[in-house]
Amino acid sequence: VPQLATNAIAAAFRLTPSETRVLTAIVEFGGVPDIAAKLGIAETTVKTHLGRLFEKTGAGRQADLVKIAAGFAVPFAQPIGPDDAA
Repeated sequence: VPQLATNAIAAAFRLTPSETRVLTAIVEFGGVPDIAAKLGIAETTVKTHLGRLFEKTGAGRQADLVKIAAGFAVPFAQPIGPDDAA
């Protein structure tokens, strides 16, 4: 799964860190209830962030946000974690 260039997305659309987290969660988890559960926030909070994402990106629905995010994917990036060799 390609990684998203979240800093680039945030800069391009002037997203707050919370909006960026919700956008990333939309790509990873899908629906509002799943996002709320995974992020530990209320569904109404997710919906508020979604509304702001729609305004800032010009997207009309969540599927459009996923397409926008896909445009910022880094297809060959590998996650770097404690188990990865440098």
